[in-house]
Amino acid sequence: MTVGSVIRQLREDRGWSQFALTDAINKRTTAKWHKNTLSKVETGQRGLGFEEASVVADVLGVTLDELRDGSPDRERAAAHAALAEWHRVLAGHIEVLAAHAQRLPAVRSRAGDAPWHPDMALLIATGESALETIALIHEGYTVVGFAGPEGKPVVTDGER
Repeated sequence: MTVGSVIRQLREDRGWSQFALTDAINKRTTAKWHKNTLSKVETGQRGLGFEEASVVADVLGVTLDELRDGSPDRERAAAHAALAEWHRVLAGHIEVLAAHAQRLPAVRSRAGDAPWHPDMALLIATGESALETIALIHEGYTVVGFAGPEGKPVVTDGER
């Protein structure tokens, strides 16, 4: 298997179009890829430099060895793809929640004595903690617990 065919297989396994993959690559690098660039890589008409291969492997959730050897750990790759999707979805929900929380003081002042939900800040902090936990797992850390009232994730190597 060529690197290009591995990339195509991984992309198709995730249900991504060439445009979706190039969009994800372009969010992580200053060199802009086009659908034609990816098409040439997938068909073997264009090679990849180390930096490009690193970005592509990261986006696809595989190691450089898995990208090169054509034997990616499909279960691991699927887990990375699922984590990336959950991260995206959760980030969107947290953004919406934070936007609503910012507007609530104005709404409350117009509503007079209407009750304020006291757990709004806790809800936002919990969502942010969940987002941070997903990001740590995606980066390869092992989360062993949660600390403090905000529920910050604790990882095994003690870096956080």
